[in-house]
Amino acid sequence: MSSASDKKSINAKRGKLEKLHKKLGLKGKYENEINNWKPIFVSQMPDRKISGQAHAETIRSARIDIDENGKERIIAVAKTPLTSLKLDKNGEIDGYYMPSSDRLLYEELKNRLIKTKTSGKTYGNAEQAFKEPVYKPKKDGSQGPRVYKVKTWKPTTSNVKVAGGIAKKGDIVRVDIFHITGGKDQGYYFVPIYVADTIKNTLPKHAVVTNFKSSKVEWKEMDDSNFIFSLYKGDLIHIELCADCRDKDSNNKIRKAKDMYVYYDGVDFYQSGKCTNQSIGELNGAINVSWHDGSCEDSIHIKEINVLEKYEVDVLGNYHKVRLPERRQAFNLKYSQKEQ
Repeated sequence: MSSASDKKSINAKRGKLEKLHKKLGLKGKYENEINNWKPIFVSQMPDRKISGQAHAETIRSARIDIDENGKERIIAVAKTPLTSLKLDKNGEIDGYYMPSSDRLLYEELKNRLIKTKTSGKTYGNAEQAFKEPVYKPKKDGSQGPRVYKVKTWKPTTSNVKVAGGIAKKGDIVRVDIFHITGGKDQGYYFVPIYVADTIKNTLPKHAVVTNFKSSKVEWKEMDDSNFIFSLYKGDLIHIELCADCRDKDSNNKIRKAKDMYVYYDGVDFYQSGKCTNQSIGELNGAINVSWHDGSCEDSIHIKEINVLEKYEVDVLGNYHKVRLPERRQAFNLKYSQKEQ
């Protein structure tokens, strides 16, 4: 369970002690004690507090839209500063809501972005493009009011209803880990539990899944029978990576280990990397971890994990595996508060 840096540190201290013992004529008397030294494992307390933002500050309007496959979906519409606009791969303004509603304005904004395209910024330079004020063009050629923001949209799957609109869910309290055995869906999955979910009478069941052909976040409904345990920030976990996972960590450094005892730090819905011999621009669903001594951090894609186990650690750094299965704990804060 010790890392290479732990062993190196112990060997250095052992060497100094052996020299001192030899100098004092004590050589051989304490060899057993020295050889039985174990690295110190830094204990960390899990954070199981239910705190944080229930939703993001930006409240967007909800709209029903039809996707490229002809299916209905919910999209979130909000006003976006001109300096946040960019071009997509087709040379159109990314996420612009209903360009046809004011074609003259849309073309003006798009042309400004196109003029700032360079080899390094194929999506345009909005700061440069809109350095000079933009005025709403009229059909007669005259200028209308100055434009500061325009409506943009994005698909949304994780939101809460707020003040007549929707907002992106806020902080994640914990993640619930599921494991499916056998079949094409075999592997680990995590279901994020947000602050907003803690006042509901049922827990969410949709886990983040990987789409190897695109960078879209997709979701798969989990069965409670596949639940194994919950993770809060600071929980100790044991991870064994698959044989053909990435050789480099999220910081593009050679991986410290492929069999590790680390602390869970949170999740990412997008993480670049390589897994199961497939090159992926954006991977969905990564677990952020840190080493007990703070020497290393990594983001590990859930599909890179071959073994995932939960451990408990005491104040002295002794740790043992948690007995499974755990019970999936609901919150029901809204209802328990009423009862009190």
